[in-house]
Amino acid sequence: MKRYAGVKGYAVLVALAILGVAGVAEAHFVIKLRDGREIKVSRYEDMGDHVVYKRFAGKVTLPKERIATIVNLSTGKKLVLNPPTGSKAAPRRSTAPAKKPTPAPAASWEELDAEARRLYQQGRYGESTEVAQKALKVAKNAFGPYHPNVAISLNNLAEVYENQGMYANAESLHQRALAIREKALGSHHPDVANSLNNLGELYRVQAKYTAAERLHRQALAIRVEALGPGHPAVATSLNNLGLTFYLRGQYAAAKPLFEQALSIRQKVFGSHHPDVATSLNNLAPLHVAERNYATAELMYTRALAIRENALGPNHPDVANVLENMAELYNKTGRQLKAAELETRAKAIRLKHR
Repeated sequence: MKRYAGVKGYAVLVALAILGVAGVAEAHFVIKLRDGREIKVSRYEDMGDHVVYKRFAGKVTLPKERIATIVNLSTGKKLVLNPPTGSKAAPRRSTAPAKKPTPAPAASWEELDAEARRLYQQGRYGESTEVAQKALKVAKNAFGPYHPNVAISLNNLAEVYENQGMYANAESLHQRALAIREKALGSHHPDVANSLNNLGELYRVQAKYTAAERLHRQALAIRVEALGPGHPAVATSLNNLGLTFYLRGQYAAAKPLFEQALSIRQKVFGSHHPDVATSLNNLAPLHVAERNYATAELMYTRALAIRENALGPNHPDVANVLENMAELYNKTGRQLKAAELETRAKAIRLKHR
């Protein structure tokens, strides 16, 4: 298209130059072309990027890029359109500083926090760690280092570290979260109980049962006082304190705590919630210890079905139930079934390393 337009324009100019020699009656303007030729016209119309003027019986269109000047013969006024150098003027460059491209908006703390939790619940601990670290950094910048939201991010990152066996890192973060919450919210706030509970859980998995029991009792007392005895958080404290007793071999002390937790959870959440599965999974070994194998198997079966449905078949919590069921089957002489469950549990664990 550009090449055709250029050739056409050059032909018009040649014709204009030839016609211009003959002269024009009552010429009032002289159009001087950039190639040095001149065209006398009685009048012209400025059409923006081109000039139109009458020539004999018709009108001629002349691109402005071909024109150097237009002189009004009556006044002598000269309109300069292009420098008379034979070359196009270089385009003017703006002296204003170039605008930097607007960066894409960073994810908010709320978005990062939610994403870290989602990945954690899916057992994708490596990815959850990266997102939780970003969330912590954003929280500090957005809210200041001693804000309760920073404590939330510290807690979430600690949870991920704990599930990867990084206990020292997790302990430090939990302690920082606890200190922030006590200072910001007071020592009897439910969020303080959350930190006490989480730190107690960390000690429990490290077999520091005395410290774990103390923290879980503190958390339980705060939750009962602040939230009421039928709150799900109370069930969590009952469950975790029961686990501490169970691992010490204090089954008689553990069993009523597990049963209370199960009762609260079924009442609050219904019978198909993952927390109900947790209580069933924890109660079943006590029935195994009492040789109530059929009851234990029913509890494991229910827990497995709930977790598979709620969390997916490849979640680490599913592997936990499979391992417990395999232990029961080995104890009751069903080694082939036990081996099948152990193989499946192992495959799940490998996916989350």
